[in-house]
Amino acid sequence: MHNNQIKQCNKEQDKEGEYKMTNETKDIIERLLSLVNNTRALQQSVTDYGLTYNFYYSPGIFQLIVGCRKDIEGSGRLNFLALGDQIDETKPSWKIPFEEEYEVIKYILYVIFGIELKEVFTEDISNVNLYYYEEDKLNKEFSEILLDIKKDKTLLKQFEIRNKIDTQNENERIENFENFYDQFYTDDIMPLTIENEVYTGELNNTNNVGRIWDNIVSFKILNYGFKFHSKKERKYPCYSLWVKFQIRSFIEEEYLHNFYDITIPDFIVFPASNETVEARLELKNNLNLLYNLNYDALYLMLQNEYENFTSSKFRIGISSLETGIEIKDFAEDVLSRLSSYLLGRFYIGSKGVYTVEDVKKFEKIFLEQSISKGFMKNLFAEFLICCTGLKINDLNTVDSFYTMVENISKKYEEYKPENE
Repeated sequence: MHNNQIKQCNKEQDKEGEYKMTNETKDIIERLLSLVNNTRALQQSVTDYGLTYNFYYSPGIFQLIVGCRKDIEGSGRLNFLALGDQIDETKPSWKIPFEEEYEVIKYILYVIFGIELKEVFTEDISNVNLYYYEEDKLNKEFSEILLDIKKDKTLLKQFEIRNKIDTQNENERIENFENFYDQFYTDDIMPLTIENEVYTGELNNTNNVGRIWDNIVSFKILNYGFKFHSKKERKYPCYSLWVKFQIRSFIEEEYLHNFYDITIPDFIVFPASNETVEARLELKNNLNLLYNLNYDALYLMLQNEYENFTSSKFRIGISSLETGIEIKDFAEDVLSRLSSYLLGRFYIGSKGVYTVEDVKKFEKIFLEQSISKGFMKNLFAEFLICCTGLKINDLNTVDSFYTMVENISKKYEEYKPENE
């Protein structure tokens, strides 16, 4: 949908004739690739540094060719520069098509430097000291390229088109959510504004003896953790998330507040087995629930659990002054810990949660577009990051991502011909 919108905008703005890339924009791409091919950024691994990027342009075609760096004979600086951007034709290479120049630069900046191109246009980078290389002159060269990107009229125009479409889509998403919200909620279940401090000890007419009342007006998360259940205990192995809440109820007729703490043992269950479709679907749905978790969703989940509050499995206690855990922090930490328990089963991208089943679709696309004879693990990892993003500040999800890639690559190594 997003790409189709961009294409339509470009058609409307380029009706006069065939589109041609400007020399200025082409020069920026070539300078950027020259820097990437002939230097090594601080965050690049040795294997990533062994890849070389070549740019091919023909009217309507923007293509990056990625392959292994050609071996360098000798140790001279001139030899290094001469072969730094040459691809070894005896080894597999891969062609990546793009819609426009903007997408080419976006890919390079994100894969090599971890920079979002939109930040180059939206933030003031004129006086920023970059530290992507050990040598100051290379950081200065990179900084000049970024400034030229920001000044380039073609790239600026392409950014503005994307930014306009993203804003429209976001506004439409918010409007659709508000319409759904108005239709779904009634006066009986409308959640109130969240209160970080539920029990203050200062409210008049307060009851706090650890008794359950039949309404919930606000809550906060106090604590949480996991318990593993084997197949003997459940229909399949799983990690059960228990959560301790502090609940506030209120009776208007008596103007009386009631507080109690409650621990819910199986608040959300995450299957640790992928043997059945049911288990895989339940895991996917509950991971998505966590990723999109907010106050309203938690409120409804508590409402649904209320009928079980009197169960002997639910521990009820008297409330005390405790600082609640923010819902966003709760969801992020649970996902991070889960990715270490279910290593290689899922990872967190920039737009959502991606399971093994989701990645299989990208694996198929990768193989269809690849011109190489074999499966290249490093290229597939780059392709996947470009398509889905990766939450690089969470070591657990990064570890799970590369474990998933490693598991996929093993499948191709098993069937690799002996003479290769």
